[in-house]
Amino acid sequence: MKKIIFWLFSLVALIVVGLSIFATYQWHTDKPLSMRVFLDREVLKLMLSSPQTKTSLGLHYLGIDKHNYTLDLADKLTIIEKLPDLAAIKSTVLQYSDLSDQEKITQDAVIQLLDSLQPLQSYKYHNYPLDTFHGLHSRFPKFMTNDHPIEDKSDIESYIARLKDSARYFDNVIKGIRLRESLGIIPPRIVIENVLGQLSKFIAPKIDDNTLLTSLNTKMLALDKVGHDEKLAFYQQARGAVSGYVYPSYQRMISLYEALQEITPEGVGYWRLPDGEKAYEAYLQFFTTLDTTPSDVFAIGENEVARIQKQMLDILVKDFDIQQTTFSQSMNSFLSNEALYFTDSQEGRRAVLDAMHAENEKMRALLPQLFSYPDVPELQFIRSPLLTEENDSLARYSNNSVLVNLSDMRVLPKSSLPVLSFHEGIPGHHYQTSVTNELAGLPYIISQTPFGSYTEGWAMYAEQLGYELGLYETPEEVLSYLQYDLLRSARMVIDTGIHIKRWSREKAVAYLMTEAALSQNEAEIEVDRAIVVPGSGPMYKMGQLKILSLREQMEERLGEKFSLKHFHDRVLENGALPLPLLEDLLSENAV
Repeated sequence: MKKIIFWLFSLVALIVVGLSIFATYQWHTDKPLSMRVFLDREVLKLMLSSPQTKTSLGLHYLGIDKHNYTLDLADKLTIIEKLPDLAAIKSTVLQYSDLSDQEKITQDAVIQLLDSLQPLQSYKYHNYPLDTFHGLHSRFPKFMTNDHPIEDKSDIESYIARLKDSARYFDNVIKGIRLRESLGIIPPRIVIENVLGQLSKFIAPKIDDNTLLTSLNTKMLALDKVGHDEKLAFYQQARGAVSGYVYPSYQRMISLYEALQEITPEGVGYWRLPDGEKAYEAYLQFFTTLDTTPSDVFAIGENEVARIQKQMLDILVKDFDIQQTTFSQSMNSFLSNEALYFTDSQEGRRAVLDAMHAENEKMRALLPQLFSYPDVPELQFIRSPLLTEENDSLARYSNNSVLVNLSDMRVLPKSSLPVLSFHEGIPGHHYQTSVTNELAGLPYIISQTPFGSYTEGWAMYAEQLGYELGLYETPEEVLSYLQYDLLRSARMVIDTGIHIKRWSREKAVAYLMTEAALSQNEAEIEVDRAIVVPGSGPMYKMGQLKILSLREQMEERLGEKFSLKHFHDRVLENGALPLPLLEDLLSENAV
């Protein structure tokens, strides 16, 4: 018996050693045995080069926690700067042959992604690392309070070490911004003003009231294994780190931006940067995945705005007898009706979430007649975290949940909840993501897709599907659906207007207030986002228009044989894709 046990133990040990050798070979070889292993390995290498990403992945739960004591190197500030050798990756991907149909589609998608990323490397410094929405100065406290674990003494010690490491980290950030300054890439004045406000606000409270300390203190109080005196000592160390390392770093960034404020060129668009118009076109084509031009996008946007406004004005006159001098006056008159809104109370906020859930279940009941994959996980509608709600989007999908920003009940009229539910839930992001998660063999780079024109285009298609199915049951709900469509169309106009046609911020804000009936605050947020994330705004509407065009083409081709369910299956069956590849797969020869 002992010999058998010894033999089995030896066999297991031999298998483990063999697998380790094989895994080591697959990690280091130029061409692993499968394309998926190669692609996942390259993504994993990029992720593991970041101590902060390793923390967010939870590697400390595997006993790997050395990385928790440092922040990222910050010698490269954006994902474009951090990209590996794209030409080498493309060369390796092309070497794989004898692929399954699904693998061949993945190969084509990856090649198109690499080809769209390649031009961006020429403009890797055309960005503002300290910007209004996703600046590194904002990400640092969010990471420390949300991602860094505080579960034992070592976590507290590494937290304090990271607070101290912030001085090195932000010194490198400042070097990166100075490098951009030397290349003539300086943020517009409004971006500088907004960021100065955020930096000043972060260090305005007394040290003890800063979120880095209040969050740590709350978490430490829950640790029974750490004594009271130890907690006090740790708190004082953390307080000293915030006072001596974090606050001075933020003050240095304030000084930097105050200096840049004096020399920044006028204007807000990419046209003001060296080769800025070319850089914008590269970003536009990356986000839309289409070989399009800013002029085409601008023209399409204007046409869509005019078309949708006419529909809305007809409804306002016919159903509400509202006919003001301008479109915005008519819409503002409609939106002034108090009956459109839930009360600004806990009961009102609960009613919003309940109503969105009901709309989602209404669409879920129709899944069998529209899709071949009717079973998707349950979906929760919950309030955005209070800590980040102020800067959160109106609603966003994340891991079988829709997080709804309930800070301002006036931006969530009852009539808007169906279209918002269909976009974020079923059959929009939740449904599309659930179907993709069921697909076997997709590499991480495809399953966690960067193809926003597909995902957001599909979510907008889902909104229109609700309209075609008659699920917007009142004129108010139809108007809200159209207003969302109008905003995405208007984004196409302001994005290209700002970055190519040299629109001022004031002109873009006025356009959204006049043509999309946004409030001044809403318009300013939209415009400020377009300033710092160029080319992303048009991808929503461009994606929707492409999917609708492909459906129309298939209907014309198949006539009475056309099946909406079959079309949906074809669009979704390979996960998110670049739109030209999706068009190829749905072409006449492929159907």
